[in-house]
Amino acid sequence: MAAPVISEPNAESICMPWDMSDASRLKVFGFSCRPPDPDASPACIKLLTFLKMAHVPYEFVPMFEHQLAGAPKSKMPFVQASWLVDGKKLGDSHFIIEEIKKVAATSLSNIEATQGEKPHGNSGVLELDSWVTPHDAAIATAFKVMLEESLYWATVAARWINYDNFWGVIAPAYFGDIMHMPGILTTPVGWSARKSIMKAANGMACRGRGVVGVHALQSSIYSIPPARAYVPYNHSVYTPTHLAPP
Repeated sequence: MAAPVISEPNAESICMPWDMSDASRLKVFGFSCRPPDPDASPACIKLLTFLKMAHVPYEFVPMFEHQLAGAPKSKMPFVQASWLVDGKKLGDSHFIIEEIKKVAATSLSNIEATQGEKPHGNSGVLELDSWVTPHDAAIATAFKVMLEESLYWATVAARWINYDNFWGVIAPAYFGDIMHMPGILTTPVGWSARKSIMKAANGMACRGRGVVGVHALQSSIYSIPPARAYVPYNHSVYTPTHLAPP
C-alpha cells in the first residue's frame, strides 16, 4: 500500500476545525497521485489546488485503495471529515469547496463571538477571493462554466471517445497504473467504461457535434490567455501556462 499523500496546514493561519488533530484531517478520495501530475482527473486537480492554496490539510486516498466505495455520486473526487456535513461523505468538487468555505465562515464567526473581536491572522480559505471585485468574479464565473461545462466534454472526447487515444494511452494509464488492475481485465473493463462514458457524452455536449464540433469545443481554451493579460494572476504567486493556438 502506498504511503498517503498529506498536505500540511499553514502555521500562520487561524486555527480551523481541520487543524485540530490528525483525526480531523480531510480525506480526499481521488484517482491517483503520480508526480508531476497531482491527479488524472481535472475535477480532482481543481479540488486539490484549492486545498493547497487555502492551506487546508488533507490526506489523499487513491482509487486503487477506495474503489469508489461509498462515493455519493459514484464519481471523484469525494471527501470525508468529522467537521464536514456531519462526517458524511460529500461529492462534487464545487459543493465540497462551498461547504469548506461555509465551515470557515462559521468558525470565524464563533471565534469572534467568543473573543469579542475579530481574530488575528487568516483562515486561508476565505482570503483566496477577498481581493476579487464583483466584475472580476462575474468574468471568472463565466470562464468556470465554459471550462467545466463545455471544454470538459471536449477532453472527454479526446480521452475516451478517440479510439487510438483511449486504447493507446488512457486504458493502460487508468486501469493499469492507477487502478493496479491485472492486464487480463484491462480490455473488458475498458470496453465497459468507454461505453458508459460515450453514452453520457452523447447525451451531453458532444451529441451530434462530430469531430468538427469537438474541435470547436476545444478551441474555447484559446480565449483564456488574452483575458489573462488584463488581470493579475493570483497576486503573481503563480505564472499561468502559455497557450499557443495549433
